[in-house]
Amino acid sequence: MLLIKTKIGLSKIHGIGLVANQFIPKGKTVWKFTLGFDIKLSKQKLEKLPMPIKKQILNYTYLDQKTGKYILCGDDARFFNHSISPNTTHAYGKDKYGQTVAVKDIKKGEEITCDYRTFDANFVQRKLVPNSLDNPKIVIKWTNKYGRALFAQDDIKKGEVIAAFDGEIYEVKKASDLPNDPPLFIQDHAIQFEKHKYRDSIGVARLASHACVPNCGIKDKFKIVAMMNIKKGEEISFDYDMSENSDWRMECKCENNSCRKIIGNHSVLPQKIREKYKGYISEYLMRST
Repeated sequence: MLLIKTKIGLSKIHGIGLVANQFIPKGKTVWKFTLGFDIKLSKQKLEKLPMPIKKQILNYTYLDQKTGKYILCGDDARFFNHSISPNTTHAYGKDKYGQTVAVKDIKKGEEITCDYRTFDANFVQRKLVPNSLDNPKIVIKWTNKYGRALFAQDDIKKGEVIAAFDGEIYEVKKASDLPNDPPLFIQDHAIQFEKHKYRDSIGVARLASHACVPNCGIKDKFKIVAMMNIKKGEEISFDYDMSENSDWRMECKCENNSCRKIIGNHSVLPQKIREKYKGYISEYLMRST
């Protein structure tokens, strides 16, 4: 249910959009799922509906990435348009279905936008983003450990490309200078490919998890490639130190016996592990060693 005053208007992004009919300050909750007003549907219930009804519902629902339920907003919230630089974000906290919150001040008359990738599990999988190298054998699933992650929905052979970082390029003095505002958190998701250069992805590459014992590696600076055969159901991972050599640091949650605990510095990667990763370490790091 929308918690602020809005109206419907023509959108510069796509068709009709949701427009603020009041000033909305940064941090204000814009939308929250309200049981009895908004509708949740399981995949099984949706499949049982007559095709004309099913098609109409699918036009306005999203597949909640955490619960796996289709959500149909009971008001004009269904007219939220997607933007890669939105003025709201959808955050999961104690609220089961999350809340949409303003990430900046929104003026009266301004269109309210959101990034579908932050809540709609179907958005990337429907390949609405062109030029993506996402492997069709990959699916996005929610994990309680670190949110969205990639999993194999079919067996993958060694050498197959999983995904590629094909988005915007950033040049900064150090990783900590990268923007890290919601909903994209670029600092935490972009890949380093030169000493001062980083690249995000418009597809699923940015969701690949780190593991100290990974099943994938980096080829041609931007491609995530299977280092071994990966079975259906396995999580996709690569060692972030195959590309990262900056001031960025991450506490590892892989829980493997070989876990290195703190990630982000290729220069301290043990020689034994470097030899194991031979052929799967970013080109720029190989040039500098």
